[in-house]
Amino acid sequence: MDNRGKKNFNQFDKMSINDTILDLNEFSRGVKLHFKNNEVIFYPLTSTLNENNIFFLTAKKGDKVLKKTFQDTLTLEQKDGNILKYTFMKFK
Repeated sequence: MDNRGKKNFNQFDKMSINDTILDLNEFSRGVKLHFKNNEVIFYPLTSTLNENNIFFLTAKKGDKVLKKTFQDTLTLEQKDGNILKYTFMKFK
């Protein structure tokens, strides 16, 4: 898990995301997001920052995800206009 988690984190960390979720799946204690031109795996943390909403149960197809390269917070813009922020596990 650690090697795979580290590889997934490094790929995710380097990505800049400004895209709409086409599909999402649970993946090895994380979430795999499918976008038009790529997919990414990350390990979101539930906290007061996102009103204790579990990412996989909250995010839906059609919601938008925003994250800059090496940014430590991902923004989820839901179709209904609600905005939640998620930090994520970091693998060293």
